[in-house]
Amino acid sequence: DLKKMEAEWEIIIENWKDTSPMFSEEGVQLLGRRLRRSARALHRNLQFQWPQHRTLVHGDLKTANIFFNEADTEVAVVDWQWCGEGVGVVDLQYLMHTSGSIEVLQAEQQILQLYHECLLANLRRFGKHDQAATYGLETMVGQYEVATLDYVRFLIGSMWGRTTPASCLANADCINQGMHKRSTAHLIWLVQKADGLLSQLEQRRGLAASELLQAPSLAAPSTMEPLSAAAASSSTAVDPIGSGAPVVAQVLSAAISLSELGGAVAREVYAKGDLRTVNKDADVAEGFDPQTEADRQVEELVVGSLRRLFPGLSVIGEEGMREFNQAAVPSPWCDEVAAWELSPELLKARLEDLTVWVDPLDGTREFVEGIPEAVTVLIGIAHRGSPVAGVIHRPWGLPSTNVDHSRHMTHGQGQTVWGALGIGVWGLRGGRGKGTAMCLPSATCNVLRVATSRSHKTAASSRAVEKVQPAEEFPHGGAGNKVLKVLEDEVDVWLFASGGTKRWDSCAGEALLRSVGGFLVSYDDGCPYDYSRDTPSQNSNGGRMKGSEAVGDVAE
Repeated sequence: DLKKMEAEWEIIIENWKDTSPMFSEEGVQLLGRRLRRSARALHRNLQFQWPQHRTLVHGDLKTANIFFNEADTEVAVVDWQWCGEGVGVVDLQYLMHTSGSIEVLQAEQQILQLYHECLLANLRRFGKHDQAATYGLETMVGQYEVATLDYVRFLIGSMWGRTTPASCLANADCINQGMHKRSTAHLIWLVQKADGLLSQLEQRRGLAASELLQAPSLAAPSTMEPLSAAAASSSTAVDPIGSGAPVVAQVLSAAISLSELGGAVAREVYAKGDLRTVNKDADVAEGFDPQTEADRQVEELVVGSLRRLFPGLSVIGEEGMREFNQAAVPSPWCDEVAAWELSPELLKARLEDLTVWVDPLDGTREFVEGIPEAVTVLIGIAHRGSPVAGVIHRPWGLPSTNVDHSRHMTHGQGQTVWGALGIGVWGLRGGRGKGTAMCLPSATCNVLRVATSRSHKTAASSRAVEKVQPAEEFPHGGAGNKVLKVLEDEVDVWLFASGGTKRWDSCAGEALLRSVGGFLVSYDDGCPYDYSRDTPSQNSNGGRMKGSEAVGDVAE
């Protein structure tokens, strides 16, 4: 239970403070907060960082659930708690920490090495030579450590509860309980282990514990589930950003939740049937630049909330709204991004160096024309003019079975794709994520699949496509939608050889592409766009977007 993790940990500290001086150390005293802030990141990395290393996970693999025949030649496991797909060392660390003696835990590294050798031997025995060749000991140990941290997070939030030295003594012979609930030495071992592993993650990014740990959370989390669809929360109490908190992580976490709330608003407006559409600019070339009630409500929610949550943050929305409902701030939400995931540059970013570009409803024309699957909510974050993080939310996304379940989709609807430099991109179809490199077939133009605009056809764009001579051309609506087509490998390139897009159309998508080795540049000169707060919003020179640097300048 993330909501009560810190309070539960304070109770545990009080109950155990006399058993070891470790419980008075700053890092250990704040372990509940540290693990709560890292909960989403741990779950996401454990579930989706290693898609090629999957097996059936038991979920409660302890000695009480394992039976051997008299000759010790066969084994049976009962009481499967999870019985789903996951990383195999989840069960290994569970068995070690629930059933292993202190001597077993002290020999942990030797046991892991032996397990790895036996695993590879069995993989080869069953003809899985490729898997054996690519599954190194270092990778397995890394998985084991992440699983251990996630397990201690679970114990603090759900299992340890009122465990005391006295209860451990009383339960010493209860073999159906984990050793960490019937042995003082085991509980202390796990706490020390978690503190050490988490400290390694934090120090790897150069985090100062005195700044990271003492900084208050922007908002206390309520649950691992997403925020409810009630976009206009009655809560108006907003906690200011802590001076020591990693700003990019906080802004990106807020953007993820707000994009999903915005998607819920868009679906609600669409379901009512009355879009209350107006023409924003009767002088545009197409003669119609629609704005709907969904555009207005989602901008009020996203832009208004970000401005109130982060006073001083520069937030620019497409609709240019200036007054916002005071009840629009959603609170609370979980830390979607852990500080230790950020690159050193982003970790040190200041609020005044960030600019957020918001398109509340990208693909409004398609929205009006009854093609909602092309619609996205776009939130891009730029640091000193360079796009570094972004969120693309599809309100009418893919079925929940096809998306990254580290993001619990509201009622099975919607798809949230987000990422940042150094973190990678998460939420793609099939659970793809964590720095997945976008590799295109070759630099030869005639094998490329090109996305073009569905509703902004120009002579210049037609000439560009003709020059490239792609194998296939796919007209799609919505800038965010086309970025997702590139990221999910449905197309290789998006060509838009004329003006029309704005910074709020491209900031989020460019950040995501850069996070996996892709790029977006001006069509005319190949230069990147500047996303500083004072820059013009118009992308006057069109754009070329690719999933990999390996393709070269196909439009030259």
